[in-house]
Amino acid sequence: ERALAGESVQFEREYEGHSGPSHIAVSYIPLWLDTDKSDGYVVVLQDISQHKRKEVRLLQMAQRDALTGLLNRSGFEQQMERVVTDGNGASLALLYIELDHFKPVNDQYGHPVGDQVLQQFAQRLSTLVRPSDGVARLGGDEFAVLLSGVRVGADAKLIADKVIAAAQTPFQVAGHVLNIGASVGVAFGVDAVSGWPDLVKRADAMLYQAKNAGRGRQAGADN
Repeated sequence: ERALAGESVQFEREYEGHSGPSHIAVSYIPLWLDTDKSDGYVVVLQDISQHKRKEVRLLQMAQRDALTGLLNRSGFEQQMERVVTDGNGASLALLYIELDHFKPVNDQYGHPVGDQVLQQFAQRLSTLVRPSDGVARLGGDEFAVLLSGVRVGADAKLIADKVIAAAQTPFQVAGHVLNIGASVGVAFGVDAVSGWPDLVKRADAMLYQAKNAGRGRQAGADN
C-alpha cells in the first residue's frame, strides 16, 4: 500500500532453509507516469545471507576475548543487559574473580606460559557453569561469571567455592607445575532502579574484600 502510494519501501526478511537461515533484502520501488501518478511498483529481492553471516562473525569477534575465547567485557555487559531487560534480574548472580599470585608466573616463566595458564583457567570456568550462563575474561587475570535463575545467594556461593577449587588445582604448563589461586566477590540480585551496573559495583567491592581478607576465598551474597 505504501509503494502504491508512491513511497519507496525497504526491509529485510529471514527465511529458514535447509542449510540454515537465509536473509533477503526487499525493496519496493514505485513506478511513475508522466502525469506524476503512481503506476504500480517493482519489487527487488537481494540475497544478503553471506553478508549477514559475516556481520554475525564480526559481532562475535568484537564480543570475544582473543586469548581465551570467553566473552570480553563488552560482550559480558551486553549479556547482563539482555538478561535484565528480559525481566530476570532478580535471580541474577555475579561472580567477580581475580587470580592470586599470577604476576610471579609471568615474571618467572614469561607471558607465553602465563597465557596458557589463563587459557586453562578459562576452560575450567566454562565447565563449572551451564551453557546459558556467561563466562568472561574482563582483562589481565580478571574473570567474571554470570549465573541466571539463581534462587538464593547461597547457590552462587557454592559456585564460587568451585571456582576457588579450580584455581587452586595445579596448572601444568611447558613442563612446569604452577600453583596459584583465586579470590571471588559475589553479588546477587539486580535492583530495579540501580540496574546491573550496581550488581557489578557490589561484586567488585566483594572481590576486594576477599583479597584484603587474605586471598584464596570468597566474600558477599549472604542473602
